Amino acid sequence: QYLTTHGIIFEFSDVAIQKIAQRSQTEKRSFRAIAAELFKDYEYGLKLAGKTHFLVTPEVFDDPRKYLDELIKKSYSNK
Repeated sequence: QYLTTHGIIFEFSDVAIQKIAQRSQTEKRSFRAIAAELFKDYEYGLKLAGKTHFLVTPEVFDDPRKYLDELIKKSYSNK
C-alpha cells in the first residue's frame, strides 16, 4: 500500500500495515490519521536525507522518531 504526501511516496510493508491497522482499531481512528501522526516530521527529515520514496517497516512503526533521526545522521555522514 502506498501513501503519497508532500511529494514523498510512503510504501508500507505487510507487517507495518498490520500494526497500523491494529492501532487504528484500538484507537478508533483511520489508517491515514495514524500514519499522519506517526510520520508528521518525516516530510522534512526525508527531504534532508534526500529521499522521495520510503519503506515503512515494523522498526519504523515501533519508534518513528528514532528511525528518522538515525536516517538523517547516516545521510549526513555519507556526504
